[in-house]
Amino acid sequence: MEGDANGPFLHGNRPTVPEPLVPPVPPLLASMPNQPRNTDHSGCHMRKPLQRLGIPAFSLSVLLIAAAVSPAAPAPAESSGRGAPLSQDDLDRMTVQQKLDVLNPLRLVGSAVQQVGRDQRQDVFTGVRIAPSHRSVELFLTDVNQKDSFLARVKRLEPKADLRLVDVKAAPSTRVELRNHIKQLKDLGPQLPFDIQGIGHSVDGTQIQVMASDAGRAQAYFAAGPAALRGNGKPTPRYEVLQGQPQRGSRPLLYTRQNDSAPYYAGAALDNVGSTLARCTSGIPAVSTWDGRQWLVTAGHCYAEGNAVHTNGGRYVGNVWRVLPHVDAAFIETPTYRRTWDGFDTAGYSRYLNGVRSNLVNDEVCQLGYNSRVVCGIRVTNVEYDHFGVITTVGVQKDGFTAARGGDSGGPVVTVNHPDSRQLNGIIRGGWQGYPAWVVWVDVWDIFNAFAIKLNPS
Repeated sequence: MEGDANGPFLHGNRPTVPEPLVPPVPPLLASMPNQPRNTDHSGCHMRKPLQRLGIPAFSLSVLLIAAAVSPAAPAPAESSGRGAPLSQDDLDRMTVQQKLDVLNPLRLVGSAVQQVGRDQRQDVFTGVRIAPSHRSVELFLTDVNQKDSFLARVKRLEPKADLRLVDVKAAPSTRVELRNHIKQLKDLGPQLPFDIQGIGHSVDGTQIQVMASDAGRAQAYFAAGPAALRGNGKPTPRYEVLQGQPQRGSRPLLYTRQNDSAPYYAGAALDNVGSTLARCTSGIPAVSTWDGRQWLVTAGHCYAEGNAVHTNGGRYVGNVWRVLPHVDAAFIETPTYRRTWDGFDTAGYSRYLNGVRSNLVNDEVCQLGYNSRVVCGIRVTNVEYDHFGVITTVGVQKDGFTAARGGDSGGPVVTVNHPDSRQLNGIIRGGWQGYPAWVVWVDVWDIFNAFAIKLNPS
């Protein structure tokens, strides 16, 4: 069945190959009408029904977010076997493949370090990040003498990880101690002369960043150094205070393709039937690890348990079976497949999800919420940020573009680790008014662990 400009656009006439785009492409694009893309564009092919039966297509297209033909970056001078430092501008001048060659080994070892630190070595782990040089991974431990035993666990978890890329640095407090410090502050609640609208710690453990309803009062409060905030014999971290939404009791600005069908993908429009904009976006095609039931995951603040969910085009998806507020996730029982919608138009094209990964400070991701379509260049700045009671990852769009908007909620945050497929990092939760380049999302592993699911193996 084929759709016209005003009718539903079905899977049979969705192109699988994007038209190459020449950057810079601003992410603030207006909604486009529900109609198929021009089939006389070079490189575009109609999607075949077999793909909806679980047979993925192979794409020969140029990556959507890739720079069009760009000069190859000069080979860096060798330094300690890692190469010369690379700035963000250096990375931006690279071809897609050159960039992947630099970042993928760091992502592999960094993600394994993160898992070991959070699950097995909480006694010494503070944080991990891709170094500003983009040539190594910095691991922060409170006891650097534990380096060898820590890295041995990393190697057992991920045998392909190159431990030579890891630099171990000393930190004043563990991740657990810092989170306890933050909890102690949040528990003061009404005793504080300001509202905490977001709070997290730096990856090296030296700083607490607070989004406050009244920055002046917060700065004065922290300058006074209340004794209640000093504990465990640890030095009090520095406090960085940012002005949030000014009124007390304000709620976060929650960010939420057109008519998806089973099996459902990530990145599709949910509800607001008949509108050009979505209410929320589908985020994770999943399956239970204990009974094999299939789930489509979106943001928990979008729905209540029992709500019926439809596509933006009006097709019934399923009912919300469970909502877990502590990870801001809603679970819709319905057939799914491990692909995500991508592209700047309502028809779009899809990409295979080749796996999931943890978030790393200084890494770069994209978000595919329906109302924004595609926003890339989002730099991870914090992976332990308490956003109104939910632990999130914070990213900032490096060029100052709006990182997400209403209706993107629940949409997938992805890493472009391959030209024709993506890794899933998590789902969009929201942001703050006044900080349009900021966006927060819930880590995919937190959602997996909370509901005993995994990416649908399809």
